[in-house]
Amino acid sequence: MGIDRRNFATALAVVVAVALLVPAARHLREQPPPPPPAVRLFLTAPLGTELGVADEPLDAAISPDQREVIFVATQLRRSTSGQVPAGATQLWRRRLDAEQSEPIPGTEGAQLPAWKQTGNVLSFFADAQLKLLNLKTGVVTAVSDAPAPAGATWLRNGSLLFVPGPGVIRRLLDGRVTEASRLAPGDIAHAYPIAIAPSQHFVYVAVRGDGQRIVRLHEDGNETDLGRTTAQAALVEGDREVLLFVKDETLMMDEREPDTGRMVGRDLRVAPR
Repeated sequence: MGIDRRNFATALAVVVAVALLVPAARHLREQPPPPPPAVRLFLTAPLGTELGVADEPLDAAISPDQREVIFVATQLRRSTSGQVPAGATQLWRRRLDAEQSEPIPGTEGAQLPAWKQTGNVLSFFADAQLKLLNLKTGVVTAVSDAPAPAGATWLRNGSLLFVPGPGVIRRLLDGRVTEASRLAPGDIAHAYPIAIAPSQHFVYVAVRGDGQRIVRLHEDGNETDLGRTTAQAALVEGDREVLLFVKDETLMMDEREPDTGRMVGRDLRVAPR
C-alpha cells in the first residue's frame, strides 16, 4: 500500500484538534453550537530547510504536555555540521513558546514521529525501519523492519502500535511484535492508528478494495466502523465521545451516542483546508 501524500499532512491537524477541541466535545448538545474559533501555530522552517518532505508540507508530533513539537524538515543544502546532505530529512524540536528549533542528531531520513506518553521516548521511521529515540540520552535504536510505513501511536500501557507496510497494525510491547488488528472482509490494508487517551482503545483507517477509507474503532477486542473519511480520524473521550475526521480536505466532527455506540450522524464543520 502506498502512502497518500496529500492526506499525510492532515495527521498534525487531527492531533492538534484532539488537544484543543475537548471543550467543544463536552458541550455538544441537541442544538449544535457554532464551531469554535480556529487556533493556529505558525511553524517556520529552520534556516536552510523546508518543512516536510517533497510535496508533503508537514509531518509532526505534539508532546504529551502540549508544550513542544517534533517535526520533519528537509535540508535544502548540506547542514552546517556537514552530517546532513542536501535533500535529506531530519527531525527538529521546538518549544511552542520559543522561536528557534533545534535539529535532533541521529534522525536523518526520519518520518512519522510519535511521542510516548512519558514524554521521554519518540518513535519514527527511517531507513525502512522503525526506530526509537531516547530524548534524554539521544540514543537511537532500530526495533523492527518497516519498508512502507503508514503511521504509529503509543498506548497508555507503553505499547507502540505501528504500520510497517501493507496489511494489519502491529503492536510492539516488551520487545515482542504481535498483530493489533485484523483485516475484515473487503479490507486491503490498515493505516494511521491514533490512541484514544486515556484508554487502551484506538481508531485507525481501514483501506477497502473499492478505495473507500473507513474509520474503525478497536475497543476491548471488538472492532466497530464509525464512518468514512478521505484521510484520517481521531476519537476524543470526555463527557461525550466525539469523532474528529477529515472529509474532502475539511476537518469535521460528529458525536458518538453513549448508549448505542453509534454515530449521531450530525457532521459539524470545524475547519476547511
